Amino acid sequence: MNIDNHMVCAIVDVAHLLTGRFLTSGDIRRARAATETALLAAPYDALTKLDLAAVTKAEGHLEEARQIVREVCNEPDEDGLPSEVNDRIGEVIARMDWLEAS
Repeated sequence: MNIDNHMVCAIVDVAHLLTGRFLTSGDIRRARAATETALLAAPYDALTKLDLAAVTKAEGHLEEARQIVREVCNEPDEDGLPSEVNDRIGEVIARMDWLEAS
């Protein structure tokens, strides 16, 4: 792995931590800023997209947030088939109990 990939991973991980912290404290504006920064570095990253779903939900757009999660779960891999959700992403989705809420 080259340094560029390490930096992208670091940006995604730090943004994920910040997004969670900001959402917990009710600072939705900063949560969105952290998530959007990660999206600039890694626009196709599943964890970053799930953070976007959490921010979108916190902004009151539940159906839009659900759609983002559905897209993450149905993202095709190189073969064009839906990819398997890895353990880390599966854990994040499992914590998103709000997906079943109305």
